Amino acid sequence: AVSVDGFECGGHPGEDDIPNFILLPRAADELEIPFVASGGMADGRSLVAALSMGADGMNMGTRFMATREAPIHENVKKALIAATELDTRLVMRPLRNTERVLNGSATERLLESVEGATINTPRVIPFRAGRRRKTWLKNCVAIGLSSGFLEPLESTSIHLIQSNVSRLLELFPDKTFSTATIGEYNRIVGKEYDLIRDFLVLHYHQNQRDDTPFWRHCASMEIPASLQEKMRLFQQSGHIYREPEDLFREASWLQVMVGQNLMPSGFHPMANRLSDQQLTEFLSSVDRLIDQATDSLPEHSAFIAQSCDAGA
Repeated sequence: AVSVDGFECGGHPGEDDIPNFILLPRAADELEIPFVASGGMADGRSLVAALSMGADGMNMGTRFMATREAPIHENVKKALIAATELDTRLVMRPLRNTERVLNGSATERLLESVEGATINTPRVIPFRAGRRRKTWLKNCVAIGLSSGFLEPLESTSIHLIQSNVSRLLELFPDKTFSTATIGEYNRIVGKEYDLIRDFLVLHYHQNQRDDTPFWRHCASMEIPASLQEKMRLFQQSGHIYREPEDLFREASWLQVMVGQNLMPSGFHPMANRLSDQQLTEFLSSVDRLIDQATDSLPEHSAFIAQSCDAGA
């Protein structure tokens, strides 16, 4: 069986803008296999109409998204329920990858702030961040988006795929599917997800902005205990401990902490073994290396003109 999606559907309606009242009878004339109707299907009337036009059933997606059982944020469900048939828009048309998305205030604000004519409409990508409690269950291993998704502030999805495949090869089971092996895999993968989560949360929680309810919420929200401990350790001693499963190195954590005004009150005692002259010489050598590297690079505008110029 196949799904036949009319122009009414959410997601990808195709590029030909053919509604179901035309598409379904056409599909019934051409197909020799069962098919279900998709797009705009919402209740029993939709089912009767689809059956009358030759479909063998219907696929109802958006309406099920608003049910209690659907693992979707409550605000998204409320927005779906409150929306009318006039509250969607088509995006990505110039790229022939058309998507139907729900209108939103963020989209409107973005479009209002753009100077000049836009060449496309914003592509809205809703997502629910999180991970599975167990990415390996019995003889099934979830890798990639099926195992979890973290906000793309830092692009980690491809890394997690590679990392999880490597860990699976290291712990590849025999026919007994040892529970100890599965448990260790789940522990390591879960730990890596949680460490990336902490790094992302730090960006929002430690941000100094307080001009909107969003940023005030981020500043006051409860954060994971593991992140609390890492921040406390840095504040008291200037030390950053990198765990074996942590994707981000000490320098990355340092840049976010210091860059967002989380400053240490102390430092490692070994730092006192350097004299002021030795410290000055070391920092001067770092400055020279940076100057040498930057002096050899083209200016930003020249690089764009050479490498990214799209022409007139």
